[in-house]
Amino acid sequence: MKIRNILSGLVLLLLTAFVLFILEIGILYQVSYHYNMNARIYSHEVTGFVTIADEKGKTVVTLSKEGEKKLTECSAFLFVLNENGKIIYDYQVPGELIHDYSLTEVASFTRWYLSDYPVTTVIMGENLVIVGYPRNSMWKYQINQSLIYTQAITWIYPLLVLVNIVTIILVSVLRTRFLAGKKEQERTEWIAGVSHDIRTPLTIVLGNANSLKEKLPEGENAKKAEMIEREALRIRALISNLNTSNKLAYGIGKWERQEVNLSALLRSEMIEMINRGLPEHYAVELEIDEMLENLIVKGDRMLIQRLLENLIDNAVVHNPQGCHIRVGLQLRQRIRPFTKKYLLYVADDGSGVSAQQLRKLSAGMQESKLAEHGLGTRLVKQIAKYHHWRIRFCANSPSGLICMIDL
Repeated sequence: MKIRNILSGLVLLLLTAFVLFILEIGILYQVSYHYNMNARIYSHEVTGFVTIADEKGKTVVTLSKEGEKKLTECSAFLFVLNENGKIIYDYQVPGELIHDYSLTEVASFTRWYLSDYPVTTVIMGENLVIVGYPRNSMWKYQINQSLIYTQAITWIYPLLVLVNIVTIILVSVLRTRFLAGKKEQERTEWIAGVSHDIRTPLTIVLGNANSLKEKLPEGENAKKAEMIEREALRIRALISNLNTSNKLAYGIGKWERQEVNLSALLRSEMIEMINRGLPEHYAVELEIDEMLENLIVKGDRMLIQRLLENLIDNAVVHNPQGCHIRVGLQLRQRIRPFTKKYLLYVADDGSGVSAQQLRKLSAGMQESKLAEHGLGTRLVKQIAKYHHWRIRFCANSPSGLICMIDL
């Protein structure tokens, strides 16, 4: 879920950046078009406004009415030089520019300015048409670069764009991880605080319930005291499950992978459960293959105990009418290479679950939802995932539910 949220955020960020980039290009284009429109029209379309003809050995220049109108609109001027640098036609030309031009002057204003007037030039036959604009109305600059530099730009620019995109993604990921880490820390501290606050009054409730159960004679009140004690123990287990589940979800628990004798652990857990006082209408049975009496697995002892406790507690809670609970460890037949060889299972012959509930139990975990069997089942899945064990929930035959864990 967290990875999906990060990817969704990155996609949204990239789409936003792309849209903003397109908008910026459009704005720059419009601005450029608006302020360079006049220059582009007269420098590239001046041949449509000016006609140069040779009549009886004399060069005659004609400026169309449309050309005069456009020149007037942008306060521009126009003049034509022949091959000798003499003005053979002028329109709205400032007086200081009315003179003959040398080859050096022509070369200069073609590249730069003509007496600080920005000008553009168009060759028509043997003549040169010059269109000028008011001072300080245009910026004109001549840029010369080597071909190697220009070719380098063609691959450096995409590389810079790529670097920018990678930087945006990295910043976004780091920021998302920082915020997620802060949120996880706040959640963990809140759960730890609530657990600490509940622990003291819960201990008092348990102590008083146990005292009442021992002092009261057998009867209705004694049963109520026993019920209070049982439910208080369940609340304590739920709080412990919540803390453990939260630590596993965010990888903040201090777990130790050590060698654990699984057979001995199963026996110890069964004895402890019987000593806690399992109701009479529940029966438990332990089945271990002789070859696995000394089976050693790598894992955290406390987490494995919690896994077993939750699976057995689930069988008890969801079968109030009573049931037969079997806990087993057996050797599996190796079907294909890399298949797990050992099977740990907890089965009951109770009422079982519907096909829909079974699909939900077998589905993957979601950060925001608990399984229908509650926090205990979720924690079982988390512990199995931590140990890289495969877990499955199936209908037991002829009735009930079985949880199988491939070790």
